[in-house]
Amino acid sequence: MARDKDEIAEMIKPLWASNVATYIKCLGYHQNVSGHKFYETKMMFKEIYKFLDKYNSKIGNTIGWCGAVVPASIGRIEELNQVEDDKTVPTYVEMNKNAYQAMKICRKQAEAIVEKLDEVNWPGMSDLFEEYCKNLDKYMFWCERSTIVVDTKAAGDDATDAEGNTNDEYTPEDL
Repeated sequence: MARDKDEIAEMIKPLWASNVATYIKCLGYHQNVSGHKFYETKMMFKEIYKFLDKYNSKIGNTIGWCGAVVPASIGRIEELNQVEDDKTVPTYVEMNKNAYQAMKICRKQAEAIVEKLDEVNWPGMSDLFEEYCKNLDKYMFWCERSTIVVDTKAAGDDATDAEGNTNDEYTPEDL
């Protein structure tokens, strides 16, 4: 059991670091967004970073429960994190794509943790990470959908998505 806890804690640490990095990324996007659908996009990123912040605590507490130390320095977080950093302020479309990719990395890490927890028969703990994945799916959908809609708008004023919706019909609340 102790060995399983150590191994699981070491699997969770990179997820925690990637979640922290994704939180910072989405907070920065919230603060730097401009232009197209300004308010809706700002609120979308706010909801995403608030979700990620909530899980910073939950994931960190799980590391502590396993008897390990939560990374507590920027250097250690940077070492464990797998999310790519932005060197400049991205465009609206790039923000959506980058946030999607960052959450996809977190989701992949969480899925591996769920598999390990199922293998060692810790269903209660795996529930936390399954819930995290489910919520990530929702937010990834928002980012993906926002990007598709913007790309269709660039094709012309009458552009629609595959369902026939125009760009102006979407807000994060709709998705």
